[in-house]
Amino acid sequence: MTENLDFGFVEGTTPGKWVRRWHERHPEIPLVEHPLAARDQLAALTDGRVRLLLGRDLQRTDTMHVIDLYVEEMAVAAARDHVVAAFDAVTLADLADETILDQGDLSTAALLEVVASGAGVAVVPAPVARAVNNRDVVLRPVIDAEPTRIGVAWWAEDEDPAVEEFIGVLRGRTASSSRQPLAGREETADGARRGGNSRGGVPSKGTASTRGGALGKGAGPRGAGAKGAGGGRGRQTGGRSSGRRGPRR
Repeated sequence: MTENLDFGFVEGTTPGKWVRRWHERHPEIPLVEHPLAARDQLAALTDGRVRLLLGRDLQRTDTMHVIDLYVEEMAVAAARDHVVAAFDAVTLADLADETILDQGDLSTAALLEVVASGAGVAVVPAPVARAVNNRDVVLRPVIDAEPTRIGVAWWAEDEDPAVEEFIGVLRGRTASSSRQPLAGREETADGARRGGNSRGGVPSKGTASTRGGALGKGAGPRGAGAKGAGGGRGRQTGGRSSGRRGPRR
């Protein structure tokens, strides 16, 4: 089994609760975190930088497993003085006459700088834009835009039990679940450390041990012995914003 586990996640995702859960359950297997730009997500998996990827809009193939976990709603980012700022939510039709910027190879932070300049607007996953927190940009939900999917991907040929264990953590399985490959590992280790308390172990220091029973001859006053002493884890969607619809033209 692996000595550590390389885990990549794209900007805008929040894997903190899963990372903490892994460290609590398996401190003996370090989880190495790799923050990634969305454009690098598949490259990081392909070149071996990561073995598990929390990514966006991943496609299942014959060689790559993908499990969808939740979805992200889309938002339009616009300069603070743009007409969009006057509305609570918009539709794609409301943006038909706007200049829609393509992110291309730009980071989200760089894209929002261009938006802030007034060059156009951008439709992006809302959590990604909020993570950048550009104060010169406003965000408004695009209520009919197709949401993005957040999922976990790994190579089908990677059968390491640690990989399967982490998939179980992402899916919300408990530490004692029979479907967790490493379930019971901690209990086995604890039993080995206790030693003398398990059947067949060495008796603890100070414990009377004689062949034939728990209490041997001369172990104590008559009647002191006990008679018959026994042995040996979506779709998570935000509600639509209420209020005025998009700009009328």
